[in-house]
Amino acid sequence: MIAGATNVLYVTSDGEAIVYSGAAPTLLNPLNGPNLYRAAPGASPSLLYASPRSDSDLLPVAASHGWIAFAEHNESRFGVGAWILWLLAPGAAEPVELDRTPPLNGSPYPLVAINERHVVWQGIALGPDERRAELNEMSLPDMRRRVLFSDDPGRHQWWDPALDGDRLLFTEVDYVHGDASSATHPAELQAMLLDLSNPAAKAVRLDTTGRAAEPAIHGDDIVWKEADDVFNYGTLTYHSLASGLTRSIVTAPQGGIKSPTVGNRYVAFWGIDDTEFFLYDMKRDDVVPVFRLAPDSVVGGAFRVEVAGDLLVWMQGTRGNPVIAWGRLPTIDDP
Repeated sequence: MIAGATNVLYVTSDGEAIVYSGAAPTLLNPLNGPNLYRAAPGASPSLLYASPRSDSDLLPVAASHGWIAFAEHNESRFGVGAWILWLLAPGAAEPVELDRTPPLNGSPYPLVAINERHVVWQGIALGPDERRAELNEMSLPDMRRRVLFSDDPGRHQWWDPALDGDRLLFTEVDYVHGDASSATHPAELQAMLLDLSNPAAKAVRLDTTGRAAEPAIHGDDIVWKEADDVFNYGTLTYHSLASGLTRSIVTAPQGGIKSPTVGNRYVAFWGIDDTEFFLYDMKRDDVVPVFRLAPDSVVGGAFRVEVAGDLLVWMQGTRGNPVIAWGRLPTIDDP
């Protein structure tokens, strides 16, 4: 556990340390406030950024090599449904604004990915005053911005960006070739790969099912969730860029997964049953348990699970007052 981490709202990892945000204080939970913290495994957290707006929420958060991107939500100050996306540079005291939506026009939150070369985010507005769907990129550290894709959100949207070097992986939500009358599958969901180092490069589709969402990448290893809808639980798919082969991974006893991430050896995911916490070991081609709890356990299961490199982090407990847990995983050289 991370000592002193209370009122946690969101947690992520850069492979070396844990970065997390505290939720806005409430009468029942007045500690921490809407701040960003960083903690090396086993060490006490240090404050990275304290929001001047004590009633804000900061999520999601993405971190890499000292760069941090985060969204700020504040209905009383920004309006219902509005958010501001911020970028905090290494060692900086104040963030710079990347994007925002007006009230009643935004998606619930922007999806964002970051590494030492790029920050990529979903820009979207769905209201009557502004309609746009974009996938935006800013190069680091020179902070040159470009729009990678843009369309009416009723035709295409771009979700779930993930980065590895100059390779960008994302979900293209294609309503043009979907079935608008379907309650479960109104859009094609396509796992797309783009080389950001080549301005003339075209995105390459990796899936064949039209149900690929929430992709993640590490080296030549790619995973995604197969589901009818971006919000639903689904099944795990693995794709190798080295071989070009794609295969389904059985995650039993976990009956459904979402939000997969991939590290040096393991694939982590949220399970539909949060008391059954499992990982997929790519070296052994096996699903291995982290822990299993009784269905009526008062301890609380695992959620916001993420692996980066060999560092596994997750939140555990009730959604009202969770704790941050972490573990160092066996390396690719271990048995």
